[in-house]
Amino acid sequence: MESPEVLVLDALPLSDGPLQGIMPTPPLPSNLWRSQSAGMPASPPPPIDLVRARTVAAVYLSKRLASGQQRFSDNMLARLIDNDERSFTSADNHESAENQDGASLFGGLVEGPPQEAGEKPAMQVIWKCSICLEEKAISETCHKKICGRVSCDTMFCSECLHTYFRMSVEGSKFSVLPMRCPAPSCGQRVPGANWSKYVSESDLDTYETGARNLLSFRCPDCHETSSLFVEALGGNERLDALETFLQLTAEVDNDSNDRNNELRLRREWSKFAAGAGTADDVLLALSDMFAVPVEEWLDTVLELIEDVERRCILHLTCLRRNPKIYTPCCSAELCWKCKIEGHHEGVSCEEIQRQELEIPFQCCPGCDVPTQKTEGCDHMVCLCGTEWTWKD
Repeated sequence: MESPEVLVLDALPLSDGPLQGIMPTPPLPSNLWRSQSAGMPASPPPPIDLVRARTVAAVYLSKRLASGQQRFSDNMLARLIDNDERSFTSADNHESAENQDGASLFGGLVEGPPQEAGEKPAMQVIWKCSICLEEKAISETCHKKICGRVSCDTMFCSECLHTYFRMSVEGSKFSVLPMRCPAPSCGQRVPGANWSKYVSESDLDTYETGARNLLSFRCPDCHETSSLFVEALGGNERLDALETFLQLTAEVDNDSNDRNNELRLRREWSKFAAGAGTADDVLLALSDMFAVPVEEWLDTVLELIEDVERRCILHLTCLRRNPKIYTPCCSAELCWKCKIEGHHEGVSCEEIQRQELEIPFQCCPGCDVPTQKTEGCDHMVCLCGTEWTWKD
């Protein structure tokens, strides 16, 4: 007797519709399975594979973000920006940030010079990697102070650091999460300049692509997809631009004859660079310094920020406050949160998004974004990270 053949439909929705968290999982409900061999009972559905469901969700969300059509409610942006993974608020970290008035403005927070790759542990014949827990010969490369903090002396081997940061990049494809120090006793934020040397150019491109996708849009005039992502300046060009920026702030401060505004900005930036402060506080310090609209100085500031994740989060915070923009390509009016033409003055973005829904939807319990389920099972995964069950 021939074995029964079971028809399994496993389609990934590719709709360009207006909705946010469309997350199917592979198996169909049992009443939709059927046997193609007459007389044979239908096979029961396999258990839901949540690992695969999350993988499908990540692929779909990445495509959705890259399309420039992903809408954001204020709650969703708040969850992306204030994600617990971006919080580094231990007492040690906060104290070090408060004392960093002399830190490089818009650079990474570093208490002291990180120990160079390849430096050997002093007075030891062997040493142990804190990730793989294998003993290493003194001749093997030892890495420590990955986060740049003088007090972090945990040691790691090159292979483990490469794997750790590569997997961290893979796990933050569409959320651009910061990197944490792998030392169990530390766990503080690792500046991009420190962790980037342990991964490939391809990994760095993947990480930056996530930031570009988060800031993407589609112009209502030319219909081209683009991104508001701002490239950072490098080398002497950045140093010259930073000097010009500081001269400008000195001119603004000239009336008060002091450097209070600059010192406040340095203090807020140092806390933000360490993950102990917020992007809102940095923006407030900048706004108080300049008496001109944010769009007149935003790009100038963003191109001075070396770290991709900090640059992206500061930009998202600014767009959350000021979503009404003009597209760089055509100067067309666009609401970046709603991804629609015009600035819909007097009507909130949430109202606009609800008005345009012409099909049944349910709101994500985490961020309240209207969501459509097109196919698949009832397990939903939203862009904000909330997992929930669709209720019929």
